Amino acid sequence: MCGISALVARGDFQVAGDLIYSLVVNGYRGEKHCGIAVSHHGQIMAKSEPGLALDVFNDTEELGTFLGRTGIAHSSCHSDGSQPFSYRNSGIQTAYCADAPSEITRELAMIIDGSRHIYSAVREAMQSIDYPFALLVMRGDTVVAARSSGLKPLACGRIRNQSSGFFAASQDVFEGSRRIESVLPGEMVVLNVRQKPQRIAVLRNPDMARCANELIFLRRPDKDYAGLETAQLRITIGHQCGRKFLDKVGLRHPQDSYVVVPILEGGKFYAIGAAREMGLFYNPGATHKPRYPRAAWMPKYTDVGFIPEAIDGKIVILVTDQLHSGHEIRTLTEQGRARGAREIHVIAATMLLKECPYENAFSHQKDPIGAQMPLDVIRQELQLDSLTVLDPDELVRCIKVPERIHCTDCLRP
Repeated sequence: MCGISALVARGDFQVAGDLIYSLVVNGYRGEKHCGIAVSHHGQIMAKSEPGLALDVFNDTEELGTFLGRTGIAHSSCHSDGSQPFSYRNSGIQTAYCADAPSEITRELAMIIDGSRHIYSAVREAMQSIDYPFALLVMRGDTVVAARSSGLKPLACGRIRNQSSGFFAASQDVFEGSRRIESVLPGEMVVLNVRQKPQRIAVLRNPDMARCANELIFLRRPDKDYAGLETAQLRITIGHQCGRKFLDKVGLRHPQDSYVVVPILEGGKFYAIGAAREMGLFYNPGATHKPRYPRAAWMPKYTDVGFIPEAIDGKIVILVTDQLHSGHEIRTLTEQGRARGAREIHVIAATMLLKECPYENAFSHQKDPIGAQMPLDVIRQELQLDSLTVLDPDELVRCIKVPERIHCTDCLRP
């Protein structure tokens, strides 16, 4: 999984700082490798290194050398995800990056590197590669944004701040962004400050299905999804989680004995919905995590923990967006019991059962915990009093969008 972004600014605005900011916002899409490329009078300066954006780009003097009003950025969940790529063909420099697996990125590189015309190269890539990808190609002051399938999100819009230009990104990652629209599946959009964005349909019948993980945890909660606010959709899913918990487990103790706790930011809106449905107290501050990288993906960063006063003597219901490897839950269960929790239950909006074939969701393990053992064995393995998980059909019914519009392959056996 990757995060990509591009910015085309007016005048003398320098885009490097905003591109680095986009890497920070997009960080959860990829935390192992990041980079930017900036174009200045046709000359491209690029940097890509392993690590988080604020660690890779922490030298202010070096940042001052990234001059240019047009640039692209890329963050990757792969340690070998060294992008953006930059090449020179007949004296013309071009840079590009993609949200795609490594083997697809190599195919894209062969097509783009061998062409002098970026429009025809992007068109050829979309028509010849039968695999979902999102692509940004930069040459001079122009960026071409392309999306071959609905399974790879990509949006574009106008920036209303000092840059006063246009952007394209996996999600809205720039301050002052306005008039945000999706780059449609099968479409490429040409961004240049000297003209309005050009939208060019390339594929006649593209795959329109959207990845369910985009709603579950990838999309920012303040943005729309299927015409509704993402946060409200997650709260609605949380209500369904609460109903399933009541049907499966029930409340066997007085309501003031319970506390509903989100597992970090990802479980926040699901926990709000579940708590409302069950009429229980919601405590958003009962877990903490001093460092940023998503713990389910990198176990060595699993530094979540309970605030003891919030759970002492309580029946704790933990709520998460998606059950991946179980490391966070195992850590919280051990800490919770040591700090006085009477019982610990877990509600998960979804559970990953296999690796996403399009790399939109993954576990650090070869197989996620859901692929290794049945639900009741997982509950015993994580030392939980109960484990409640929505199945994909229940999830889709909550969204109230036809099932064919969503890909839920990784959530099914």
